[in-house]
Amino acid sequence: MVVAPAAPARHAGHGHTRRGVGAGRPEAAAGRGGRRRAVRAATDERVERADLLRALEEGWGRYLADLRRLSPTRQAAFARLQGFPHLSGLLAHLCAWWERTLQVVAAMGGADVPHHYALDGAAGGDGADTRYRGRGPAELEKEFERLRAALTAVIRALPGRVLADERVSAWLHESVVEHYAAHRPPCWEVD
Repeated sequence: MVVAPAAPARHAGHGHTRRGVGAGRPEAAAGRGGRRRAVRAATDERVERADLLRALEEGWGRYLADLRRLSPTRQAAFARLQGFPHLSGLLAHLCAWWERTLQVVAAMGGADVPHHYALDGAAGGDGADTRYRGRGPAELEKEFERLRAALTAVIRALPGRVLADERVSAWLHESVVEHYAAHRPPCWEVD
């Protein structure tokens, strides 16, 4: 059985940390604009399914194409700014993070999570970064899209009461919205 933390405490590897439930939300990453207050009390914090799905489609759904628009030099510079020696290291990190998210949401949601999308204990979690390291860009991009589709399917299928659980809500917000804000491709001009 997997024991899940209440929320991701520290985003491993490159220094950004979880700001906590209710801290400044990157609204634009979820497509909400200014329709919500930027900061809300922890008791008021609820992640809406539509916000998560929009972020997965509109932000993460364009992620690989946005990276491809950068020249190889700018891709390398972006990877270094993100704390990785190569772009493949960043993609490996993203795959590992989503793999862990699927595992944690399944553990926190119990029988109410569609486990056919989730990963078993041997597949998910702490060894994921190591498993993805060394894979080629094409393989990582394919895995990125597979995991994005799996996470989308899990979020669509989650019962409302599971999504309303603060632990599940906080973890999903971190993984989908805040994580995108932390790794958003730059708006550099294409060479």
